[in-house]
Amino acid sequence: LGVVGTPTDGSPTATAGPATTSRSSTTVPTTTSTTTTTVPGTTTTTTTTTLPTCRFSDVPAAHPYWTAIEALAAKGVVCGRNDGTFGPDEPVLRAQFAKMICGVLDLPVSESLSAPYRDLGPDDPLSLYPHQYVAAVAARGITVGVAPGLFAPWRSITRAQVVTMIVRAAGSLAPGSLRIPPLGYTGALGAFDLEHGETMRIAEYNGLLSGLVGYGSRWDPWQSATRGEVADVLWHLLLIIDR
Repeated sequence: LGVVGTPTDGSPTATAGPATTSRSSTTVPTTTSTTTTTVPGTTTTTTTTTLPTCRFSDVPAAHPYWTAIEALAAKGVVCGRNDGTFGPDEPVLRAQFAKMICGVLDLPVSESLSAPYRDLGPDDPLSLYPHQYVAAVAARGITVGVAPGLFAPWRSITRAQVVTMIVRAAGSLAPGSLRIPPLGYTGALGAFDLEHGETMRIAEYNGLLSGLVGYGSRWDPWQSATRGEVADVLWHLLLIIDR
């Protein structure tokens, strides 16, 4: 994936037709509240209300990315911090995103995988992060790095890079899940980049970006993607694959 303003990832080939891959449904947790009301001389009325369960103190049910974050947390793809927060506005590192997309798409990750990048640091034999997660996405063609032999794992991933990797992942692991936009469809951002512009167009046409706050013609694709934004796009990918 490319650096800000100089992307190196190319665009994938989307295919027409319905999704061909079936995956388990993703749900968000809820709890119930029961209220019993007794009026003298009348019958007792019991009302049960379904309420959302909030795992993270900084992601209330009214948060725009609550559903996505809760769904991915339930799946074990994302987790919070020791203080009970999630940090939805914090940037996502490229290594972190590689692990997240592996979790969302159930990519097999094992110590036998070897990443083709020399900037990941020492490979801890007791941990698959980041080497084997990066290796898994590279093996599927989801990422090609920022330059030959370089992945830049500790650099914040841009919105454009997130979209390109997700569209590529869909094409690789769920062929046919994303529809090809018609020739006249330009999307909100138009042809803003030779490489990432096409993946953005595909993503928007298929609804992957429909939950992003502020998405439109003035949305900056080179800005660092936040944890909330990444969770939302990944969740919409799951919805498309599940349909």
